[in-house]
Amino acid sequence: MDNNPNLDVIKPSENHNSNQNSLNEEKKLIKTKKPINKKLIFLIIGLIVIFIIVFIFINKPQSNNNSSSNKDKDSPNTQTINTEYDWANKYGEYLLNNYKDYDTYDIAFADLDDNKTPELIVKYSLNNRNVYEILSISQNQIKKTRNYNNADFYLITPLIKKDIAWYIYIGDTNYGTYTILSELIAGTALDSTIKATNNTEVNNYLKNYLSSPFKLTFYEIEKKNFMDDYLKKVNKYESDSNAIQKAIAELSDNYDQYILEHGPVTGQNYLSLTSFKLDFGPYIGHTFHTVEDKVVSEEVSLEIIDNNIIKKDNEELTFTITGNTIICSNGLQLNVIGNNQFEIKDENDITTTYNLFIPTEESVIENTEES
Repeated sequence: MDNNPNLDVIKPSENHNSNQNSLNEEKKLIKTKKPINKKLIFLIIGLIVIFIIVFIFINKPQSNNNSSSNKDKDSPNTQTINTEYDWANKYGEYLLNNYKDYDTYDIAFADLDDNKTPELIVKYSLNNRNVYEILSISQNQIKKTRNYNNADFYLITPLIKKDIAWYIYIGDTNYGTYTILSELIAGTALDSTIKATNNTEVNNYLKNYLSSPFKLTFYEIEKKNFMDDYLKKVNKYESDSNAIQKAIAELSDNYDQYILEHGPVTGQNYLSLTSFKLDFGPYIGHTFHTVEDKVVSEEVSLEIIDNNIIKKDNEELTFTITGNTIICSNGLQLNVIGNNQFEIKDENDITTTYNLFIPTEESVIENTEES
């Protein structure tokens, strides 16, 4: 049977072997493929976190440098100013520490309160307006006034007596107020010294005061050239101070000349109340009453003669002053509501406002023609 040539020998097929080999290969792959290692994942995450920390740490010094720079910007400047004047050294150091935000500003020195130590006036631009600040030295410390807009500085003396002083003017080319700077710097100024807020007050100012045309000289300070600019200004202090003294002397001469021409001014020519003052002279008011169903205006007048007498309807009255009220000997009361302005209330509770009468050229001509 073994030698039967007709008997086919059964052999494994090639396809079967091939499939078997593929299956074996897949089993090998399955055996070699390992499950995901969680420790490896944590290691990778840890490396990433470390990288981020190192990156932040590397960049942190730059942030600290910026912070340090800002701190230096806000911290007081330790640079010292060395001039022959102790007051100039103090003002200079104050400017360095307190005016860092201004690329340019102007300064002027003047002894505004006559205490032998000059004040420093700082002028800078803010919102297209000139702003003024006045620095002074008290008990070795720098003091600063509040800010002033539209300001100017004048040497003025009242005509009642020679008393030349610095005044600050706040206003425009037409109207404003004058305040004596010695009181403003000392903090004792409760109101402006001279009011010139209307034509009447302006005429009163021109009639009772003399002023100098002298103007303070301001010098520009550039932040980038502070030391050079400031020292140049300080070095000009003596010449500027001499110019001020010359202006004071000229105003004094003008005062003497005025008194020579117009005669001496004796005594105070106004009543002084708590908040206001009333110049001696005539005051005019207008009352209204009905005549034949028509409202008619009538002019009434009153005259302050001096510190003792008020004349009303040809009657001379003595008076006393309480606060801003004047009480006359006949019971008449003047309630003063402003400089050279008061109100009188009649028996019908009708109030009439009186204002100081200032003669004009027309009224002078009319009076001359009538006489």
